[in-house]
Amino acid sequence: MSQYYAITSSRDIGCGTAFTIQSGVLRRLDVLDLQLEEDGKIEAVIEHFDSTGLSIRLNGSICRCRPWRMGDAAVRRLPGTISSWTIDQILETEEDAALIA
Repeated sequence: MSQYYAITSSRDIGCGTAFTIQSGVLRRLDVLDLQLEEDGKIEAVIEHFDSTGLSIRLNGSICRCRPWRMGDAAVRRLPGTISSWTIDQILETEEDAALIA
């Protein structure tokens, strides 16, 4: 299990929130230290990662993310290898996540 730095320009996390992770290689159960705007910080755990998307566990919910693309909320650049994502869905329970998986 590795720990990575991530950053967003948002104060709150929700659908449409874009964030950048300072790593391009992620594995299940890796931890993200997600820095929010205005000195907020939350921890997320990677549940799934592949070329089609990223799922993270955040505050008891599963957030399904897709790769960032033009037109999404602005993302901040970090030095080194990065990957940028946009939260597409927030699933409140594991049963919801299993239905969509």
